[in-house]
Amino acid sequence: MHSCSKEGAVSDFSVLHVLLGPGGGALSVLRTLLVEQALRHNAHALLVTNARRPLDLPAARLADLQERILVAEDTNKGFLSSARYRLDLRAYVESLESKTGQRAVVHMHNAVWFACREYLEPRIAEKVPVVSTFHGILPIDDPEMTRIRWRSPLHGYWVRQSMKKGRVYAAVSRRTRNQVAAAYRISEPSAIRIVYNGVARDESAPGWPNRRVASRVTLGFIGSIERRKNWRLAVELADCCNKRGLGVRLVVAGDGPEQEQATEAARRRPYMDYLGPVSDPIRGFYPQVDILLLPSLSEGLPVVALEAISRGIPILSSAAGGLPEIVRTGVTGFCCEQTGLDDFERGLRSILDQGLESLRGSCERVYRDEFTADSMSRGYEALYREALSGQD
Repeated sequence: MHSCSKEGAVSDFSVLHVLLGPGGGALSVLRTLLVEQALRHNAHALLVTNARRPLDLPAARLADLQERILVAEDTNKGFLSSARYRLDLRAYVESLESKTGQRAVVHMHNAVWFACREYLEPRIAEKVPVVSTFHGILPIDDPEMTRIRWRSPLHGYWVRQSMKKGRVYAAVSRRTRNQVAAAYRISEPSAIRIVYNGVARDESAPGWPNRRVASRVTLGFIGSIERRKNWRLAVELADCCNKRGLGVRLVVAGDGPEQEQATEAARRRPYMDYLGPVSDPIRGFYPQVDILLLPSLSEGLPVVALEAISRGIPILSSAAGGLPEIVRTGVTGFCCEQTGLDDFERGLRSILDQGLESLRGSCERVYRDEFTADSMSRGYEALYREALSGQD
């Protein structure tokens, strides 16, 4: 049953979530919101994909929502194809309003794309209430950001112009908001609202009481297998621990441009398993893991971190993006200010010295107090109403 159904009453507006591929963490957030809002807000989703940026659409994550999802194809193949995609939001909103008999608000999960298209073609969103979310941004000193540094002033101009019109923008963490404000030269960062990501805890999934008692600690990494996620540091940490007599097992899950290297790394290490992509990590990954590793070089507010603490699994992480707002040293794990191997080894020993069992309760408490799917949905509901009132 959708958790929103417990409230009974249906709201006086509907919601259309819009996401241009590939999705990643934003797709997980969209799916959670769609489940939470399906009944109360008659929520639907429009997912846009193209050959250059395909959407990550594992069937298991969206199969139960197919009747609420429309997939559109962007046929642009050239440079900046997503920015060139001419999506007529007003037409989709009018269609949804006709179907539901309610006013509709658009929740845009590509904030910069919306600011760009509204500036270049104002009519596409004329009189359409829109809430746009920044799910993350590359740090200014990231090599990829350096390569495309010329885009930031342009993106910033579009976003600032959109905000001057009274458009509602949100970020998934304080750190993300501050990074967006710095990169796009937004003079009043507080104008970007903060709505933390949330997840729904599946009570039927195996948790700590059902996990087998192992003779050694199992470290887990799940995410895109690429440089930005820094998965190689997880392998280096496992190597270091085993060489120094602290026997650990490492389980890695996910796919990406470096998955062949991950396969080879696992083949050469008896204490490492590479699972590839896992469609249902709640059952296929977390039950194997004692400590989640998130050594990312850049992040927004990763859903995998919320899934872990909801299961009572502490996290050893970098301080990228919004991670310090989830990973609190001594409470939900250990947050390393630097991403060096020595820092992560010290963090791991700190977690083990404190005791996994003692961290379990505090992880679950932080999840219940701050990062549930219901709290995220309610946070956005306030912004939807603000956007609707701005169009009256």
